[in-house]
Amino acid sequence: MTDSRHPGSRGRGAWVLLLAAALLVFIWLTNVVAQWGDRNWVFLSISAAVLASLALFLWLLALAVPLLYRLAVSLGKSMAPAVAADPEVRRISARYPRFAGWLGRRLSRGTWRGLYLTVTVLLGGYFFAGFLSIARAVATSGLITRYDVQISALLRAFRTPQLTRAFWAFTVLGDFRVAWALAAVTASLLLIWGRKREAVMLAAAVGGATLLGEIAKQLFERPRPDATFALVRTPSSYSFPSEHALYAVCFWGVIGFLAVRSTLTKPQKVTAVLFATSAIMGTALSRVYLGVHWASDVAASWVLGLGWLSVCIGVYLMWMRYTAPPAEHPTLPLRTRWTITTLGTLLAASALIWSTQTDPILGRLVAAPPTRHWDISIDASGAQAPTPAQMAQLPRFSEKPDGTPQEPIGIIFIGSEELLTARFRQAGWAIADPPTPGTLLHAAAAAISNTPYATAPVTPTFLDGNVQTLAFEKPEGRATVRRRHHSRWWRTNFVVQGSPVWVATASFDSRLEIGSAVPLPTHHIDPNIDAEQRYVVRDLTRVGLTALAAVRVSPPATGTDAQGDPWFTQGMATILVP
Repeated sequence: MTDSRHPGSRGRGAWVLLLAAALLVFIWLTNVVAQWGDRNWVFLSISAAVLASLALFLWLLALAVPLLYRLAVSLGKSMAPAVAADPEVRRISARYPRFAGWLGRRLSRGTWRGLYLTVTVLLGGYFFAGFLSIARAVATSGLITRYDVQISALLRAFRTPQLTRAFWAFTVLGDFRVAWALAAVTASLLLIWGRKREAVMLAAAVGGATLLGEIAKQLFERPRPDATFALVRTPSSYSFPSEHALYAVCFWGVIGFLAVRSTLTKPQKVTAVLFATSAIMGTALSRVYLGVHWASDVAASWVLGLGWLSVCIGVYLMWMRYTAPPAEHPTLPLRTRWTITTLGTLLAASALIWSTQTDPILGRLVAAPPTRHWDISIDASGAQAPTPAQMAQLPRFSEKPDGTPQEPIGIIFIGSEELLTARFRQAGWAIADPPTPGTLLHAAAAAISNTPYATAPVTPTFLDGNVQTLAFEKPEGRATVRRRHHSRWWRTNFVVQGSPVWVATASFDSRLEIGSAVPLPTHHIDPNIDAEQRYVVRDLTRVGLTALAAVRVSPPATGTDAQGDPWFTQGMATILVP
C-alpha cells in the first residue's frame, strides 16, 4: 500500500529546502553588499556629494542668472548627440552591440524602464547600501559607534533652556502621531486641489517609513542610551533606527520635492526647501540632544529614509510621465480651496506651536531643579564638618563622556556665584570661554603658535550628567595655553542657609601635543591632582575665602581621565566659605 501523504511530504520538504537556500543566499548577499558599502562608501559619498553640489549649483544658477542656466542646459543637451556620434564610441558600440543596446535602453527616456528607472534604482540602491553598511557597523560595534558617546556628550555640553525648547519642538514634529496627522492634513489639502497622485506619494512615503522603521527596530534590537543622561523618559522601543528622523526625512522630503515642482515663485521655493531641510536636521539632532538616540541611529535613519524617498519620488515621476494624467475635477471653487488651504495651514502650525510650547513635559525640561537643604554638622571648633552620609548626598566624582567616573571632587564652596568669580579674578584667574567653533579654533591657533589666550575654553567635563557650570584658568609662567592651571566648578542643587553649594576639580596642564586619533592640540595633565587642588585653595584663601577642615570624599585612588592621562589622589576635599 502506498502512503498518500508521501508526495505532499516531499513537496513540503522541497519548499523548506528552497526557503533555506533563499535565506542563505539573502544572508550572503547582505554581507557582500555591506562589505561593498564599507569599502566604497567614501568614494560613493564623494561622488554623490559632487553630483549634489553640481545640481545645487545649477539650481542656484537658474535662480540668479537664468540666461547662464539656459546656456548650460543647452550645452548639455548638445553634448549628448556629439558623444553618441563620436567614432570611438561607435566602434565600441559595434564591437559590443548587446552591451551598447542594454546601456541605451537604460538611458532612454522613451519608456519607464529607461532613464527614470535607472536613476531610481541607483539612488535607492546607494542609500540602502549605506543603511546596510551603518547597520553592520552597529551590529559589530564598528568605527561609527565609537563616536556615539562623544557626540552625545558634546551635545549635552551645549544644553541650555533655550536650546531645549527648540529641540523639544523639533522632536514633537517627528513624533509618529504628529507626523501622521500632518500627513493626513497635507494629503487632504492635495485632494482638495485634485492632486491625487501627490497625495498617494505622500501616504506611501510616510507609511513606508513606519513599516521600515519598525522592521529595522525588531531586527537589530539595539538598546537606547543610558537613561541617566536623557532629558525625557526613554521610550520602551529599540533605538536603531530613529523613527523620528525617518519620518522627518520622508515627510519633509516630499514637501520639499512638491514645493520645487509647484508654481511657487523661486524665492518661495527656496524658502520651502530651507524650511524642510531645517525640519529634517532639527528633528534628527533633537533625538541625540535629548539623550534618547545615538548619532548612528540618526545617520541610519537618514540614509534609509533617503533610499525610500528616492523610490517613492522615482515611481511618482514615472507614473506622471508614462501614464495619462488624471482629470482634475476639484469639487470646490478656487476661492474656497485657497481659504481652506490657508486656514488649514495656519491652524495646523498654530496648534503645533501652542502644543509644544505649553506641553507640561517641556515645562519640566527647562525648569531649574528643586533646591535641597544640606544639613551639615558643626564640630566642637565651630567648623562645618559633613558626616560621611552627608558627603554621600553630593555628586562626588566627575565623569567621562560615557558616564564612567573619573577623579573625585577636591574643593567644596558654599556661597554665591558672584563671590566665587570675584575671588578668582582677585587671585589672577580668568573665566574660561564656553566651547564654540570660534573659541576652539582660537585656542588651537594659540596653542600651536604659543601665543596668549587668557580665556581659552577647557574640555567639557561632566558631573552627575551635567557639564561644568564655570571653569577658571591661570597660565603658568608665560601667558600661553600650553601650561596652565585650571579648575572646573559645578553648582549643585544643595544650599546651606540659602547659599548654594559648589563642588570642583582641579588639574594642571603640563604639556601639549597633537592628538593621534584627532590631529588637534591636546593637553596632558600632571598626575598629582591633589597638588593642583592645594594650589587653588591657597590662591582663594589668599584673597579672603576661609578654608575649613578637609573632609574625605573617597579612599585614595588612581585612574585616568577622558584623554587617558593618569592621576592619583588621597581622596580629600577642602570646604571653602566666605
